[in-house]
Amino acid sequence: MYIYDTVTKVDQPLLVITGGFVHTTCINWSSNGWIYFHHFPDAQIWKIKSNGDSLTQVTKDVMEKHDFTFNKDGSKMVIGGSITKYFVVMTDKNGNLLDTLNINGAKFSWSPDDSKILFQGLDSSNDVVVGYYDLKTKITHTVVDLTPLGFDGLSGLCWLSDSRNIIACSPTNMLFRVDSKTGMVTP
Repeated sequence: MYIYDTVTKVDQPLLVITGGFVHTTCINWSSNGWIYFHHFPDAQIWKIKSNGDSLTQVTKDVMEKHDFTFNKDGSKMVIGGSITKYFVVMTDKNGNLLDTLNINGAKFSWSPDDSKILFQGLDSSNDVVVGYYDLKTKITHTVVDLTPLGFDGLSGLCWLSDSRNIIACSPTNMLFRVDSKTGMVTP
């Protein structure tokens, strides 16, 4: 695993495993200065300081992790994964379980006001949707159904600073904004 220094424009090795490699599908730089990553083959979340010191395993359970993200202050994570079926949990920064969330999705983004979890997933009809989970009411809201738009997935899904509007990128590299209250899509 490498870290890219944007000042010197040099890749610096962050984690080197002799005779092996780190395979990860999700990396997050937390506000507390640690780099968290999802590691294969153990399917757990690990953290390491940006200077390569203090490699630490964060989660140590049977859940196979798929995707995760932090809230604004880095004190909580939302993690999607599976044991026999897929589910989503909220933990503290050390991986201790706080709650199980009613979300059928991934590609999470925590709203800037820490009140909602944005996700891409499936609704009850198995249509691909962008939705959010309201942490106060514990209700899942569909923002937009992607199926009529011909999209089977998005990238770069995240909240704007107003905690209402969402920005995303389509598979055709079109950047657009979605209003989470009205579902209006604006290219």
